[in-house]
Amino acid sequence: MEPADFKQAAMFKPTYRYHQGMRILVLDYSDLAPSELVRAIGEAGAVIAAAAPGSLRVLTLMNSGMTKETAETLRKQVAMNAPFVHKSAVVASNFWNVVYVGFQTHGRGDIMLFDEESEALAWLVSG
Repeated sequence: MEPADFKQAAMFKPTYRYHQGMRILVLDYSDLAPSELVRAIGEAGAVIAAAAPGSLRVLTLMNSGMTKETAETLRKQVAMNAPFVHKSAVVASNFWNVVYVGFQTHGRGDIMLFDEESEALAWLVSG
């Protein structure tokens, strides 16, 4: 009973992964519609806020579409997450990179941008 144009909604769930013995929170925001992305950012914020201050290494995979609302929601959440994050690596499309560069210049020096997930993981476990 699936119409030809049926599209499975993208799912978001913060997960943890171990890389070289380090625990990393993975936020995979791949292929989310703007309303799903706003909801996912809020869910991730709740997980992050439950962590001990300065304890998290976060890998964010961002290739969903951007709207003014999603960019603003992300900006607010990144500011609230700061006390809980030790290091944050972002693998994003070029357009999202512009947003993340703004975070870096406004006090989030713990956020680094990468083109490849493997590079991001290597940085997260270094120091």
